[in-house]
Amino acid sequence: MSSMNGSKRLNSPKADSPQRRQRTGILSRTLNSSSSIRWILPARIRSPSKEDVVFVGATFVQLHEFNETGQLVNTTAKLDFGTQITDANVISADVEVIPTVDAILKQERDQEYYNIRGEPVGDSDPAQILVLVTVDNDLIYVYAREDGSGDVKFIFAKRHLLRGAGLPSSQCRYVAVDSQYTPLQSSPGAGPLMKLRSRALAVASPSGYFGIFNLRPVDEIRSEIDGWDPLKHGSFRPSDEQRFIQVSGDILKMTFLPSPESDPDKVVLLLLAYCGEETQTTHQYLYSWDTRSPLQTIRPMPSSGRGLVEPTLPSMLIPSARPYSYMVVMETGVSYYENVHTSDTKRIHCPFGQKAAGSFEWVQWAKPRRHNAYKERRDDLVLVREDGLLQYFQIEKASSAKFNLNWTIGGLGIRVDTAFCMLAGPPGKGGDIFIVGGSMTDGGVFHVSARGSPECTQVIESICPLRDMILGPSGSMQDGPWSQESPDRLYACCSRPQGLGTLFDIRCGLEAQVGWTVPFPDASFIDRIWTLELPDQNELLVLGSQPTQTTMVAFELDTQELSFTNSESHPGFDFENQTLAAAVLDQGFIIQVTTGSVNLIPTGRDAPASEFFQIKGELHQAVLFEEDQMLVTASKGASGYDICLAAILTSADGGAQVKPAAPTHLADVPTTVCCFKLQNSCIVLVGTDTAKILGYTVSRDLSLDLAFQYEVQDFDARIEGSAISSLVALQQSNDGPVLVLCGLRYGVLLCLELRLETGLLDVTFDDIYKLGSTSVHIFEETLSLTDAKASSALVLCQSEMHRVTLHRNTSMVDYTLSSLWITNHSEPSAQIAINALHRVPKLSSPHQDPGGLLVCATQDELLFCSLVAQEQGVTRRTPVDGTPRHVLYSDYLQKFVVAFEKTHLLTGPSRTRQHGGGHSSGTKDNVPPRKLQQVGLQIIEPSMKDSAEDRLTILVTEETNESVNALIHWAPTDGQHHYEWFVLALEQKEQGFPQCSGRVVCVNAKNLSKGVPDSNPKVAFRSPDRPVTAICAYKMSSLLIAVGTELHLHHLDFATRKWKTLSKHPLPSHAKTITCQGSLIFVATAHHSLFVLVERDNKLSQHKSDNKARSTMDVVPFDGTSAIFSAWNEGTTDIMAFSGFRKDGQEEPYPLFHANLPLLVDNLLLSPSSGSKGQRYRFYASASDGTIFHLSLLDQNEWELLHFLEQTSYLDKKSIKAVPIVKKNVDGDDVVVRPPGVRLTDMHVRGDRLLMMIEEGPYNLRNVLKGETLETFNALAYEVLGTKMHQVEAVAVWLRKLLRYPSRSGSRT
Repeated sequence: MSSMNGSKRLNSPKADSPQRRQRTGILSRTLNSSSSIRWILPARIRSPSKEDVVFVGATFVQLHEFNETGQLVNTTAKLDFGTQITDANVISADVEVIPTVDAILKQERDQEYYNIRGEPVGDSDPAQILVLVTVDNDLIYVYAREDGSGDVKFIFAKRHLLRGAGLPSSQCRYVAVDSQYTPLQSSPGAGPLMKLRSRALAVASPSGYFGIFNLRPVDEIRSEIDGWDPLKHGSFRPSDEQRFIQVSGDILKMTFLPSPESDPDKVVLLLLAYCGEETQTTHQYLYSWDTRSPLQTIRPMPSSGRGLVEPTLPSMLIPSARPYSYMVVMETGVSYYENVHTSDTKRIHCPFGQKAAGSFEWVQWAKPRRHNAYKERRDDLVLVREDGLLQYFQIEKASSAKFNLNWTIGGLGIRVDTAFCMLAGPPGKGGDIFIVGGSMTDGGVFHVSARGSPECTQVIESICPLRDMILGPSGSMQDGPWSQESPDRLYACCSRPQGLGTLFDIRCGLEAQVGWTVPFPDASFIDRIWTLELPDQNELLVLGSQPTQTTMVAFELDTQELSFTNSESHPGFDFENQTLAAAVLDQGFIIQVTTGSVNLIPTGRDAPASEFFQIKGELHQAVLFEEDQMLVTASKGASGYDICLAAILTSADGGAQVKPAAPTHLADVPTTVCCFKLQNSCIVLVGTDTAKILGYTVSRDLSLDLAFQYEVQDFDARIEGSAISSLVALQQSNDGPVLVLCGLRYGVLLCLELRLETGLLDVTFDDIYKLGSTSVHIFEETLSLTDAKASSALVLCQSEMHRVTLHRNTSMVDYTLSSLWITNHSEPSAQIAINALHRVPKLSSPHQDPGGLLVCATQDELLFCSLVAQEQGVTRRTPVDGTPRHVLYSDYLQKFVVAFEKTHLLTGPSRTRQHGGGHSSGTKDNVPPRKLQQVGLQIIEPSMKDSAEDRLTILVTEETNESVNALIHWAPTDGQHHYEWFVLALEQKEQGFPQCSGRVVCVNAKNLSKGVPDSNPKVAFRSPDRPVTAICAYKMSSLLIAVGTELHLHHLDFATRKWKTLSKHPLPSHAKTITCQGSLIFVATAHHSLFVLVERDNKLSQHKSDNKARSTMDVVPFDGTSAIFSAWNEGTTDIMAFSGFRKDGQEEPYPLFHANLPLLVDNLLLSPSSGSKGQRYRFYASASDGTIFHLSLLDQNEWELLHFLEQTSYLDKKSIKAVPIVKKNVDGDDVVVRPPGVRLTDMHVRGDRLLMMIEEGPYNLRNVLKGETLETFNALAYEVLGTKMHQVEAVAVWLRKLLRYPSRSGSRT
């Protein structure tokens, strides 16, 4: 863990201040969700034409698409439900599986058609619904919706189980869906037809209870989800009927079995239950009913309750394709049970082969996608083992032996848990696709050809297990009024199996994943990009504007091929000048406006020359609006510049013309023009080189009337006068407020709100962002085919990308500025420099790609990227030698330093014994080889571009079998001389010796800066019988060293160059972390919470602190008198803070807050900007599964409002008011015990919950604030924001800025 040495002292309130002992609110928000995946499910929950795959984690879901190129593309960010998901399954519409010749000959997929009540499912409707069961006994139904811009988001609804039934209130663990395959009549000579449909759902608790639900059709469930109102009980009814039953024993597994062909309306449910320690057997329970009858007719079948002939508990239950048959996976093999409904039950056991035998556990199963003719005869199965081994079973339905073949496919090379699924191979490639989530390691997409071995085609990145996290150099923003615009840069090191590690750069924002690239010479000169769809030609033109010319490529939508164009292949285009505007018009014309001409080009390939139209002229700026029927140009006039509007007229007979109106004179140079429609008025905004913004209204005769004129300094005195580089207007409606984005030439983005009230234009300042030091370029996203208004825009400054998204708010502008990161999974450490951006509108043709993709111009190519529209953690990675344990950023080296452990096989006698004078009894060959763990340091450039071979790596220990417990950078000094050292706390344990030894080793950083390894690290401290668990730099030239259960104050004497222990102090248990603030020393102990010491005159004495037993992991001091620490507590982590720590030790420390996070948090960090310039204190917390939390302190008024909102969001929970309790004291008298008004745990506000309240959906503020709740809210909101005309909307805007990373809600005083 990184040390927080040298924390800046800040002024604290006086001890007698009334606010001194006031509790403090803390706001938590998840920056990066866990990358650990529990289930992977193929589920078309967005569209029947999209082969979507759902990743389900412990608390979240995420949608990916498996496209026809064989690539898995991220479609949404993780949606975290804040509760443990215990199982997941898929409800499907009716599916008709129709065989094709290619499916039989090439081992490819059959065609699938989804329908409901005989009608095909629409392409924009979900064909399937994801259903989740949680530990709270909630059933969550989820589908995905794609809007007109191509952005995808989850829509969900919840229904609680077992309420009021006297049944268990939690721990439902299994969910199963009845999916019945039914043969259909096929035409003569055609292959067999199959139909799949979902009819029933079952959930079960290990305690023996299970529930059965009659499912409604998928379209009705979707309508129920859309209409869900959490405030109204019973507003969500996904099933028509339900029934709960109890069986004897603990339910282990559950599944539905296929119905017999003779009775397709019969549903059969199978449960396996363990019936206690006395019998120690597994029993099968079978229940059946007719779908045409009510669930009250459910009855156990005669064979229900029969025991299995298995010596141990099964690890998996797999339904067979045959009626009344199933398989169980045991340690030794697979057992097949058939005819389980009769007394003639038969068991066939197939043992694992020699390669598959062993002690590893089999963890998941999947069935391959095969054509119908094959599935009529066989029911194949693939198992995966925890070490990644794949085993294939070919099962003949008609054979008495069942298992026809049983062979090992091969190994995946990764450890696997339960995240595993199979898909058919992509078209033209065939075979099988395995999508696998790694167990605490990377997962992958694997292709297996017929009789081939697994080939990894794509890595599914994971950042777990996360070992250490630090704050590195942010690298961009200077000190100044906008220093808060530079978010902290988080870096983490993660270990991997086989001694491989990774260093991650973790950023928060939107991710654009590179799908494919197009070589494009001189792409670095492109400054604007347009895409022009020609549906009649089945072609998409990608036009790039450069300072002196225009280049264009044609994208064939049928073949996905690209070709460069010129004046011969595409006559009428001006390739000799810079393009200013371009669009496809109605009536089959393209308009291209360049610096040299206005061109109207017919879209037909063989159009006559008479249909081409061109106006020559020197233009400076141009923009199209009014659905591309109006053109605004800026050109050089006789004195100054002229702004001119022109109508674009086209006709069906091929005629086209441009009719200009009278120009408007402008004295300054127009640098950018923006046009939009507000209510019934057309508005033209002009930015100039003198930092002016001019607003015009358009008259009927297309003349311009000046409505306002501002200089950018009028909005904020901090803004320096600078030319305006770009203007873009964002709208959600024609009559709502308009967000005007104004980019300046020195890296400032100015955000303005524009309104039209009583015929007058009103412009007000909203916010300002410092993005860099070069021009800010803004590119609007007009993505919808039916709406020309843009509600989002891309921002580019100094190769740093952002996206501005305007949210629905009729009262004021409500928007988010998000960082945008380009990632390339084939080059995970790459940093891509972008010089132009463009989002391709959604295409009108049946072809989907590249509609909705992000096009980026780089040095010499165009990148086509899929954009996820929700913020999430975005990582960049580089490999690290060995198993990394700790990482730090050295300001001295300006590089990362990673401490790693590496296993080494030592042969021959150790040099330690030889040098120690030991007597060797034989030759080198007589000494058996032994494994040793070495400790080393690796130096990594911040760019992460250096290869592993070019990095400096030093082995600190070679033959001593040690592990590293801590790493710090230390620069001791006596005021005249100083050293630069990397200090490691080491622990050594030799095999056969019960005690551990420890030492502190110093590596010379000055040598490393010259590229010279330190061949002789200095030992600063040695303990022969106790390990060194933690270290911390203290004052000018001392170290704090935790040795066993003792803390040493160790000092370096510069005069004698010798070490001396100045003081020792016992610890109640061994230390996990040490930090200090002035003379206060904070120790996180393993079993005794936070232990605080004070140093006076080189002597250590104990300070009062927390007196409860806690397993503390990390501690960070702040505020001069306070400390925050993390403590593990039964699978969760308590984040607590105490204040009142002073050197005199006279004041009793008191708690500030108590937050509980649902994971085991290992690391805590303090943001460097915390407390400076009035900024609120901010912290980071990380867990080993890769989850990263952002924590920030709140003012009292802020906490009261946010705590009220969070409690309001729990719509299905009734608040219980605490009441006084009368008790007897020792004298028998009545004593009134009054509960505290606010508990310490109430100071924690969950930002993830609040985030749902400002998004569209059932939890939105406008839906939950009603009646008395609204009155209380208004009073609390007034204390935070003052008087606002639209209080709910104002709080939504403030809350979005508060939850943004980094926060922009204002400073905490």
